[in-house]
Amino acid sequence: MKTCKISVYVMEKQINEIIEFLHKSEIMEITDTKSGGREKISDIENELKRADKAIDVANRYKPIKSGFFRKRKKAAHTDYDMDKKQTEAARGAIAQILKACSELEENNDELGRINLKLAQLEEYKSLEVPLSGIKTEYTKAIAGSCRSVDSEELSEKISQSGIRLFCEEIKRTGRDMLIWCVYFKEDEAKTFEFLGELEFSATEINSQTTPKEEISRLMAVKKELEERNDGLIKKICSAAKCRRNIELYYDRLLLKKEKAEALENAASTEKTYILTGYVPREHVDRIAGALKSRGCAVMHEEPEEGEMLPVAFRNNAFVSPVEEITASYSMPSKHDIDPNPVMSVFYYWFFGMMFSDAGYGLLMMLVCGVLGFSQLLERERRKMFKMFFACGVSTTLWGIAYGSFFGDLIGTVSKTFGNGKTEFLPVLIDPVNQALELLIISVAFGMVHILTALVIKFRNEWSMGNKSGAVYDVGSWIAVLAGLSVFAAGSAIGWQVAANLGLGISIVGAALRVATGGRDKKSPVMRIFLGILSLYDITTFVGDILSYSRLMALGLATGVIASVVNVLGSLGGNSPVGVIMFVLISIFGHTLNFAINMLGAYVHTNRLQYVEFYQKFYEGGGRRFKPFRLETKYFDFSDSRNF
Repeated sequence: MKTCKISVYVMEKQINEIIEFLHKSEIMEITDTKSGGREKISDIENELKRADKAIDVANRYKPIKSGFFRKRKKAAHTDYDMDKKQTEAARGAIAQILKACSELEENNDELGRINLKLAQLEEYKSLEVPLSGIKTEYTKAIAGSCRSVDSEELSEKISQSGIRLFCEEIKRTGRDMLIWCVYFKEDEAKTFEFLGELEFSATEINSQTTPKEEISRLMAVKKELEERNDGLIKKICSAAKCRRNIELYYDRLLLKKEKAEALENAASTEKTYILTGYVPREHVDRIAGALKSRGCAVMHEEPEEGEMLPVAFRNNAFVSPVEEITASYSMPSKHDIDPNPVMSVFYYWFFGMMFSDAGYGLLMMLVCGVLGFSQLLERERRKMFKMFFACGVSTTLWGIAYGSFFGDLIGTVSKTFGNGKTEFLPVLIDPVNQALELLIISVAFGMVHILTALVIKFRNEWSMGNKSGAVYDVGSWIAVLAGLSVFAAGSAIGWQVAANLGLGISIVGAALRVATGGRDKKSPVMRIFLGILSLYDITTFVGDILSYSRLMALGLATGVIASVVNVLGSLGGNSPVGVIMFVLISIFGHTLNFAINMLGAYVHTNRLQYVEFYQKFYEGGGRRFKPFRLETKYFDFSDSRNF
């Protein structure tokens, strides 16, 4: 869908009304003109952070159920226009939660320090005197850990050193020991030198009471802090009852920020504002009429040279689910057509061919159908499941064609637990016994895919006025590849007329390629030489076409692995134990096979579009249309929209 550039001229007194109207319309992308704004967006962002933190804290201490099926709450117009009472209630609750959270964090920091002290004091619990000793005029005490030595050896070392030092062993822990020492102040330097030889490390705890007394005191402080924390958590839970108002306030701040940014992006004079942006062409007249009726002037503008207009996709229900596949690659440039209508057909077809199991396909259709077409998820999240639903339909059809329903589950169950006469037979082709035929079909589909890309390339070149390039550079290869395809098909079925016709078309295309491959050169010899050299590009096409053999390989792998799972499950035979074994192995094996091969089909289907298809004709590099819209986190204000 193409867009049109417009400018909206608004009187200053109406600017807020028009910004609000455009916001609810969700139809115009407002561009940045760097004029500066009237409202401080940073203040809104700070308030947003406060509200967001308050919600996180409330969810931490009073969580609410959420999950995959969580949807934004539907909000009426009255909720969009949040009243003063609701706003004040939300701000009050936020302030209460954040204040309580701040106190909790401080208390928890203090509890951490207390717990660390308690763990250290527990090591010295047997000591009956303060760790720092009883202060005297001449002595000091110190406690800590050192290298473990025998008590007699320690006494002997102290005696030999001549230091007046008393050491009491408190506890041994592996290669270390805890000691408590008393020494004379005047011998402090010698004492620490001696202790250093024992790798002594003093404890950081400095207490004037015994370890037991200090532990008792700290436990009392800890209990008081924990009780205080319980009260703070109750305050948070009480304030969390206003969670709806806080979330509503948060979304209103988001909308306010978006409108402030739009206003900041507007150019301005003393009495007017100019909003410049893009609108889908199909909606230009409608939005222009609505704006003019509100007293605005609207002008259509031609894009500047080289300006890339934003692009939006607009497709039917069959095509729209794959739009994100293209958007992930690149948005169309101004020269590209929307590739999704053509790509979607190949995408669903190739995915089904690679996954190719009717049981897996029906399972995909069931799950993705419920998630894609029900109201369990929001509209934007449903699109992906709609895509996989269509892929499931294709997978089911290919599974029927290949005779695969959870591999050969029906036949295995019949042989193991029944008379062995029931089977799920292929309708079109047996991928195991007719692997060569399947490879040929896969390559044929690849040829169709690549020829389609070249036809689109031909159309693009022709529409841009490069008619000679379309005929000589693209048309010649279409003739070569299409002719070779007809030749191969005619030879395979014994229709010599078709084979000869295809060969003739291919030769004409090759001759055209040789004659025009070097047409920009003046020398006739160089033209012919470059033309002949250009035929070497056939190797690139051959490589691309052969890459479609993955259609056969992945389709074969899905069915074969599923059949192996069934064989493993049937090893228990026709017995109660065998039934249980079959069910358990089947559930585990088919779940694993489903996950691995579905991922493989998804990845390789994307690769075929990105590498083999898009690179033949798709320029890309466009910019996605991003309308000024109601982007919210908790509430859906769709009832408040204008369009």
